[in-house]
Amino acid sequence: MSSPGSTASAPPVSPLRSPWPWLGLALGVLLTLVVWRIVHRAETTRLNALQAARSTAMTRQLDDRMVALGQMLRGAAGYLGRGTLPSRSEWRTYGANLDLPTQYPAVLGLSFVEWIPRAELAGHVARMRKEGFPDYEVILGGPLPADPLASSSIIYIEPWDARNQRAFGKDMLADPVRREAMVQARDLGRVALSGPVTLYQETDADRQAGTVLFAPVYQQGLPLDTVDQRRRALRGWTTFPMRMGDLIRSVLAQDLRTMDLALADDTGQDGAISLFDSDPGHSADERAASRVQSIAVAGRTWRIAIHPNASFYAEAGQPRHWEILLGGLVASLLFFTVLVTLHGAEGRAQALARFRGEAARATEAQFRALFELAPFGMAIVDSSSGRLLSVNGCFSQMLGYTPAELMEHDFQGNTHPDHLAADLASIRDLASGAVSEAWKEKRYLHRDGHAVWA
Repeated sequence: MSSPGSTASAPPVSPLRSPWPWLGLALGVLLTLVVWRIVHRAETTRLNALQAARSTAMTRQLDDRMVALGQMLRGAAGYLGRGTLPSRSEWRTYGANLDLPTQYPAVLGLSFVEWIPRAELAGHVARMRKEGFPDYEVILGGPLPADPLASSSIIYIEPWDARNQRAFGKDMLADPVRREAMVQARDLGRVALSGPVTLYQETDADRQAGTVLFAPVYQQGLPLDTVDQRRRALRGWTTFPMRMGDLIRSVLAQDLRTMDLALADDTGQDGAISLFDSDPGHSADERAASRVQSIAVAGRTWRIAIHPNASFYAEAGQPRHWEILLGGLVASLLFFTVLVTLHGAEGRAQALARFRGEAARATEAQFRALFELAPFGMAIVDSSSGRLLSVNGCFSQMLGYTPAELMEHDFQGNTHPDHLAADLASIRDLASGAVSEAWKEKRYLHRDGHAVWA
């Protein structure tokens, strides 16, 4: 029993029943998620754009190389179509001028494949033996039987080294894959690429998938308007036998440091056939993240899958949004713990008053901590004067100054001249309300003068 006039003290209220700790936790988590979402979206957009740009550039370089090789082959076809065939010394000089081993290391040689009607085969063999090849014979270059109408034979190939001599005299029409491209080039009058083959020059060491590029050689002066006319005018084909691994590495050597590429021939009905893969052990996730493009190459369809590797992220910057999310959640939980502790230590009235003051200070501290400890550069700028009001450590480290030194600068002084006009326009737009946000990449000037992309 309480005495008359006394007032019963209210039982203490559990701090967990107060709405303020929970409100603080909710606000902290909400703020963290908002910041995380913004940073995540910006990083994802930046990395995707960079990956797309590099993938497109790699595909374009490969396509340009194949176009250039086709043009060279057509030039050789035009040379062979004039009058009588050149002598071997003349062909050797022509091939040497192309400097294939240096300029196009993936191309094993420049060859001429002669078209030999069946009735002229004996005369062809006799001619070749008279030219200094006493044991010369036309050798089937594949599993098909000799064509009853005509044969083909590789009679010129430069450079004339031991590797290329393995292809000398081969009848390429006996190989169904090569034959398909030869017929296409002959009948359509254009450069044609074979499907994947094992080159005649291939050895057991460092075996690679190969392809052969063909250009038809027609006797000049004859009509070529119809398929029948082109067949009657055919003299043979010029060819570039190419090792696909060497081709990709010679064209994309720099890009393959940061991007992995898988190339497949996707022309037939039996599915894509691999031509090259810079990372055969890549995971299913990496395959799913690949950018896949298809290009038409001399009558074939190539499917190119490109995805970034670890070096790409080391160069472009690892995504940091997960660190922001984790740090924000931890800070929110710590803030929640502080509020619960405060409410449990004082009475309801005092706790409420203290909560308001501490909440404001803690919120400010939280923002200050996020600002100072952020893993990316941040700065607060007076939009009217350009004066830096505050910078964090990451921003000063990025530009090579101490925070105190940076505070003596304005943003114009640290902005690359090429970006200054655009930055000033963005600030005017922000100040006038024309835009509500401005996310972009730009170059800053480091203390030592070099440009820093950020």
